[in-house]
Amino acid sequence: GKHIRELPYVPARLRALGHAVGNHTDTHRRLPDLAASGGDVVGELVRTADLLGTADDERVWFRPPYGLWNEHVATLLDAEPVLSAHAGPIMWNVGGDDWSCWRDGTSPQQCAEEYLASAVRAGRGIVLMHDCTADDDQIKAANRTYEMVQLLIPAMRERGYSIVTLDSAVPGPHEATAQAAGLA
Repeated sequence: GKHIRELPYVPARLRALGHAVGNHTDTHRRLPDLAASGGDVVGELVRTADLLGTADDERVWFRPPYGLWNEHVATLLDAEPVLSAHAGPIMWNVGGDDWSCWRDGTSPQQCAEEYLASAVRAGRGIVLMHDCTADDDQIKAANRTYEMVQLLIPAMRERGYSIVTLDSAVPGPHEATAQAAGLA
């Protein structure tokens, strides 16, 4: 959310390029800690959902900051009708530490090799990468994820991996119900 306020054109631009949008909260707080202290967990997502301006039929992926999640957070968010289009929590099992590559001065080539090794260990799954909106100005200035992706994607394809979107890989509630009933 805080980055959408800085770069308000980004959600529309992403949609125009064919990407799905996601909600990662307004201020990147640790949601279980926020919930335990009586903080506004729901507001963290609702404020960002408002900024995303989603269409009625659009699914919004939700990844909790730091991958931190518990039943208390789930209960709070499930009770909020405004978030009914949200799907998640979406977690990852490939990579995720590109930010530390940029913090430590690791080359895009070495970072891509680390991601590829992570993909090989996992076999398949969800790849996590970070864009230029890092909270740390030093990491933000050093971010080379775009260069790393240009190396990683061809290397993954050479090894037989297919790159797909969450929208194409994860069925929505209606599709999942039809699959479970043997109708799809």
